[in-house]
Amino acid sequence: MKKTLLVVSMVFFAIGITFAQRSISGSVTDDNGEPLIGASVLVKGTSTGTITDFDGKYILSVPEGREVLVFSFTGFDPQEITLGASNVIDVVLSEGVTLQTAVVTALGIEKEEKTLGYGVTQVDGDDVTRTRNNSFVDALSGKVSGLTVNTNSQPGGSSEIVIRGYGSVTGNNQALVVIDGVPASNGNNTSITTLLNPLDDFNRSQDFGNQVNDINPDDIESISVLKGAAATALYGSRAANGAIIITTKSGKRNQKVTVDYSGSYTRTQVNRLPHMQNTFGQGWNGLFDSIENGSWGPKTDDQL
Repeated sequence: MKKTLLVVSMVFFAIGITFAQRSISGSVTDDNGEPLIGASVLVKGTSTGTITDFDGKYILSVPEGREVLVFSFTGFDPQEITLGASNVIDVVLSEGVTLQTAVVTALGIEKEEKTLGYGVTQVDGDDVTRTRNNSFVDALSGKVSGLTVNTNSQPGGSSEIVIRGYGSVTGNNQALVVIDGVPASNGNNTSITTLLNPLDDFNRSQDFGNQVNDINPDDIESISVLKGAAATALYGSRAANGAIIITTKSGKRNQKVTVDYSGSYTRTQVNRLPHMQNTFGQGWNGLFDSIENGSWGPKTDDQL
């Protein structure tokens, strides 16, 4: 008798669970009426959900007390539908612009990447700061196809940005850098140091960097690399070698106050210095010349 009562109780319990759920069905299509295969249908506030089949149709059991379904698909704006009396819900999703498909073009205008008639590559600011390079230019190396970064070994030296190879043997091959709509110079700031004579071969130039090196990588929101000639029409001949469009971070509405700090310290020193001779007097361009008093002279006195 006890076994019979137990079986009957389990049956009524299963029936109660069945009635506590509601079966919802329907279809998900785009604005043109085409079915969206693999669209997500989720009960809001739970992990219960399903995806649409090859015909864009779905069937979902909704737990009792849940009244909102969330429909989403990659590249489309999500929708939240409140359940009513009907158990059939057909949803039409509209195509939207997401952060992954929107890129910053000339003059800071955002457009969908697929609508552009030229090559453009978007680099997120987090990808730049993740490498912790002192210059964002060095961080671009290896992240954009066809982009070459030539660094200078001197401390604080400038870096050269070349897109799609060198187009000139003697001219400027660097891409134009635009920061928030303002072109910035990426040329080298050099100074010639005279060691012996203004006309000899011992003079050396010092690279003091450029304006681009002064950009803090943590201030960059995104970087758009424009490669095609049509992409740089607004900047004229200066952008004949492409353009690097930098968008910096700015304040956002309805966001909490946050403070981020990052710091780095680098030190550069000479690993090995050449040995200088101090036995004979100074020569003339390093060669003996009998008519010049600056040529290799007699042996110096060690006591002087």
